[in-house]
Amino acid sequence: MKFIVTNLLLLCLLAAVSYSRNIIEVAGGGSMSIVEKITVNRSVTTYSGSSTSTGTLECAFFRYTAPRQNLPLLVMCIEWGGTIDQTEGFRNYENEGNDPWITLVIMPSGQTSNWYWGNKWTDGNGKKWTVPWTHKGVIDVINQVKYGNLVDSVFPGCTIDTNRIYAYGHSIGGTAVNQLCTKHPEIFAAYYGHAGWTRYYGVDNNFFSDDRGCLAFASMIGGIDTYTPTRHCEADSNVWIQGNADQTYLPLSATEYHAFLYTDLGWYFGKTGNDWNYRDPSFPTPFCFFANGNVDDPNHQGDNLQPSMELSKRGYQYQRISGGHSEGGGLIMWRYMRNFRKNVSYPAFTNRNYGLQDFSATGKFNDLSVHGWDPDSITDEANHYHIKLTGTGTSDVTLRRLQNLVHTPGTTYDVTINNSPAAQVTADQWGLITIPSVADAASIDLVVNANVKKKVAGGLADAALEVNPNPFNPSAKIVISSLYFTSESRRAGEAGGENAKIDIYNAHGKLVQKLAVASCQLPTGIVWNASTLPSGIYLVQLKTRNAMVNKKVCLLK
Repeated sequence: MKFIVTNLLLLCLLAAVSYSRNIIEVAGGGSMSIVEKITVNRSVTTYSGSSTSTGTLECAFFRYTAPRQNLPLLVMCIEWGGTIDQTEGFRNYENEGNDPWITLVIMPSGQTSNWYWGNKWTDGNGKKWTVPWTHKGVIDVINQVKYGNLVDSVFPGCTIDTNRIYAYGHSIGGTAVNQLCTKHPEIFAAYYGHAGWTRYYGVDNNFFSDDRGCLAFASMIGGIDTYTPTRHCEADSNVWIQGNADQTYLPLSATEYHAFLYTDLGWYFGKTGNDWNYRDPSFPTPFCFFANGNVDDPNHQGDNLQPSMELSKRGYQYQRISGGHSEGGGLIMWRYMRNFRKNVSYPAFTNRNYGLQDFSATGKFNDLSVHGWDPDSITDEANHYHIKLTGTGTSDVTLRRLQNLVHTPGTTYDVTINNSPAAQVTADQWGLITIPSVADAASIDLVVNANVKKKVAGGLADAALEVNPNPFNPSAKIVISSLYFTSESRRAGEAGGENAKIDIYNAHGKLVQKLAVASCQLPTGIVWNASTLPSGIYLVQLKTRNAMVNKKVCLLK
């Protein structure tokens, strides 16, 4: 009897213990077998030389389970010389966490000459462009899955969880997902690019003895050098691209960029001097896993991307492999990605005291198996955020992809770590919140400081206009966090119920929506429904009698 009581007590004590799981934990599970494979083709307009033609995207869908709702989607891109079935096999048939998915393998015609990007094209005026026709064609297919009924038409009874779309690729395929996923946070939750390129020019791109790679890059963005005994791809400053040409969910930029720079992800997310080149840190990205060998043909490709990821405080893990092109974990590593959700925030770790610190050795930058977090612990509310870290190590923690927490630049937060007060933090000019020097398996709480609202003579503070979440889909709440006016304004009746005007403009400055509300509504917020508008950058402009306040927001569908 004593033995039974003792064991019951032990079981009760164990039940009371709260165990944290890691974002990339090994969950176990059985192997998967293909239940059904269906191939569909999509036509796409190709660009090359000074002409256009019709190409094909071969799209193979694989199902491993009986029809069910809200399945994850894994998009796979093919390597040089690979086949659809061979690429699908990279998933290693492991059903991690008994969490089956649908695989979509996309193979564009002539992919070894366009690398899932596109080709150089000369317009009628003789100007040379790089046209990302393959990139946009692949995204169009994925959007047919996300917004349409493509999966259900292929596998009746199956639907996709649009917050769980992931991607994997090796070599050319790794290059593809590096470009596709970092440019399309409106689609992807996370991706893994193995042995992929992050730029198409430079002396580190002298691979293949017959120059196949360099010739491909020349056909994509221009530039080739006949230097012997090996060739390398020189930058061609005569080939251009219009900003956002590869991101159809955003309006085209009026600015043109050199094709060799725009396709260089290190430049795209990086800085020159004090200025961000193309994307500043406010632009969201899915969590990025990438790996490259230190003796691979493209041995500096991961080294090219990592500094800009670190500088802009993005979520990433970079494995610098001791080996060549096909070594060091070429399989998809489903457990790395499966716990990420597009609609769930995550922490980015920078200024770490563990793992790789430079490119003098091999190993991992930002190893999540050493220092990670419990995805089930996250509370993301308008005025409160909580997360539980796991493992050991000290780093700065930046909150990424916030869904509800107010993160207007200049907002101040009271911080508690392991139930003890810590120094306040303030959202930076990009709306990023960073908690410095957080150690080990800390429990972090942030609460919006109650005293951050300030009076501003004559009207409203620009920082007082909040739109949350931002980015959003399809609705956001517009709030004036500090609706204070001078006594003169109050005597004029401005705060007493006079209507305020809220105008919504697209990136081209066109008025697309008007909202009329009473000023007294603004401290609690009004909901803006943008379901009829396309994805893109919008300007929210609030006008009262004596003030006008602007806020840039991003609609990601």
